[in-house]
Amino acid sequence: MRPARIFDYNVTVINLPGDAKIVIIGGGVMGLITAWECASRGETDIVILEMRSLLGAGATQKAAGGVRAQFTTAANVGMSKYSQDFYRRRFTPEINPDFQYLEYGYLFVARSEEKLKALDNSMALQKKLGADAVRHITADEIKEILPDFNIDDVQGGNFSPEDGVVDPGDIVNGLDISIRRMGVQIFTDCEVTGIESKSNFNFVVNTGHGNINAQKILVATGSWSGEFMEKCGVNVPVEPYRRTLYISGPLPWFPKKAPFTFDVCTGTHFRPESGGIIFLKINPDEIPGHNEEPDWDFLENIIPDLIHIMPRLEEAAVIDAWAGPYAMTPDHSAILGKIPDSPSGVGKGMYIATGFSGHGLMHSPAVGCAMSELLLDGVTSTLDISAFKLERFDTGVLIHETAAF
Repeated sequence: MRPARIFDYNVTVINLPGDAKIVIIGGGVMGLITAWECASRGETDIVILEMRSLLGAGATQKAAGGVRAQFTTAANVGMSKYSQDFYRRRFTPEINPDFQYLEYGYLFVARSEEKLKALDNSMALQKKLGADAVRHITADEIKEILPDFNIDDVQGGNFSPEDGVVDPGDIVNGLDISIRRMGVQIFTDCEVTGIESKSNFNFVVNTGHGNINAQKILVATGSWSGEFMEKCGVNVPVEPYRRTLYISGPLPWFPKKAPFTFDVCTGTHFRPESGGIIFLKINPDEIPGHNEEPDWDFLENIIPDLIHIMPRLEEAAVIDAWAGPYAMTPDHSAILGKIPDSPSGVGKGMYIATGFSGHGLMHSPAVGCAMSELLLDGVTSTLDISAFKLERFDTGVLIHETAAF
């Protein structure tokens, strides 16, 4: 699998249409796949507005590409189950024939009895919700999968062979081509500067290239969502956090089809990439902001973990890195659904899909399905996304996802 890459589509903003039934703000995977779902049902009067020059240039194209069902809450397991099946069975024939779902698995490793018990509890929930492939794995079995793994202090772990990895570039490229062919209009370098509530059409969307009358709006602005919605008078608790992914040089001895491996005690995780590995760990001292330069200083905090987990990784040379934004919420779970009405009129006919806390790419098929149903039907019929509503932060009924990395 190639590293995540950014495509230059050479899209030039010339003339915005005067109106559209649906305006989607944000040209990342959430906006694109929601547009694809709507267009697949026949609604193509859609305009996507992306403030950057390239589609998916925020979090989407910089994701590590993992897709897993191993979450700790029913809401997120449900999102994973739908999305995993979509990636495994539908994305290639329906969207991009070059797309591959690499079923290398996900391995969670526990080095304490406490962490192992937590994994066991999570597995019970996952199996109850239909993630039947997840199973307990012993230290010796881990050694069979990863011969150079240090199992001296390993208590065990969980493994699912149906979890896997996808290429963000193939996802963006496939969706872009597909929805354009169906008639959806996409404009890059087009930042939305404001939204006005009107009576004839529900909204006027203001941009630096003119205005668009819109009947409905989907806000899919990722790590910018909190700041964007604040301008609209709506509090959306999303903060941007940088996450850096590091790339090693070739490691001929490392298994080419090794699972995405998580050490749950340290939070360090890695997977095969271009003959070597890609690895990362959350910096607990990261300050919220839109910095997308790789954090080379934090690398020294990860290396000791990697060498303890797999001593032979001391041979690895770090040759590259990239950083992307996580749109983090207080409970590490997405915000999905209708935006509550506000005194300014913002909210009536506005919807939001944001705050995925690092799990956006893997959950995007479920999000596209749910948001398209809301936009076209006013209700969801395939998935229950009520747990993800924005109002939960006012009521205190949070999701509390702990498998967030």
